Amino acid sequence: MAVTGGSYGTTPSVRRNGHAIQQWLRNLLWRRKNRRRGWKISFLWWVPLELALVGAVVWGLDTGLRMLANPMTFPVKDVRVVGDLHHVDSSLLEQTIIPVATGGFLRVDLRDVRKAAMALPWVDDANVRRLWPDTLRITVVEQVPVARWMPSGIPGGLINMRGEVFSPDSATYPTGLPTLDGPKEAAFDMLGHLHRLNQVFAPLQLHVTALTVDERRAWIITLNNGIRLLLGAKEADSRLARFIRVYPSALASQADRIGRVDLRYSNGFAVGWSSMPPKTNHPARAAGDHQEKSSDHL
Repeated sequence: MAVTGGSYGTTPSVRRNGHAIQQWLRNLLWRRKNRRRGWKISFLWWVPLELALVGAVVWGLDTGLRMLANPMTFPVKDVRVVGDLHHVDSSLLEQTIIPVATGGFLRVDLRDVRKAAMALPWVDDANVRRLWPDTLRITVVEQVPVARWMPSGIPGGLINMRGEVFSPDSATYPTGLPTLDGPKEAAFDMLGHLHRLNQVFAPLQLHVTALTVDERRAWIITLNNGIRLLLGAKEADSRLARFIRVYPSALASQADRIGRVDLRYSNGFAVGWSSMPPKTNHPARAAGDHQEKSSDHL
């Protein structure tokens, strides 16, 4: 048998396959090379594009913040006052608030607005809220006065339910308030005494219209029927109890003619008449063993 090409020769089909494999390897290397080059080109294009995008966002945010900071972008156009108001002047409150309602709707300092509202004497509390797009709503709680305050006889304002003194225009004072007259630092304590005394006098259908503590710490009570009780500086509770005990039987029927009752006696009291009672054959006696004495000089 003849052998073609010898032991080291190759057939044409083998040579063709070898060329094909070489060509495939060259193509693979070329594609990989061009792929890496494409990545470099893509990267070089994306860097400036991303920087431009970030810059646009930053510029947009800065522009937006500047617009919001401008009071004319969202100005406060309306101030709305709500609440059960009897003494607070709504128009005056609005005029007080407008100068501090600056910075636009979004940047106005609500704390400053509340502070301005609280500066008005009849305002006890205030709550401020924004109402979109241009309104401030202020809910006001008014002071509730329970007494007039006259420290050492000098007009000093009004006292609220917490014993705090506030000083509105005297022309706005409500009528019918009891008057407390005492040391400057005693407003809270005297208000407590007022409440306690009214509870004591309630069974007699009486209440206190004025309570005074003078410079000697002596107590004077004026009742709604016009009678003034002089209790002095000592034993005020026991002296008051004496009056409560004898009033219904000895004094109530003549209350419209009594100006004052001096209870500073150890075992009795003296009556100062606003108009003298009719003469009787027997001197009037207080209930129990307390002698009633007519006294025009007290």
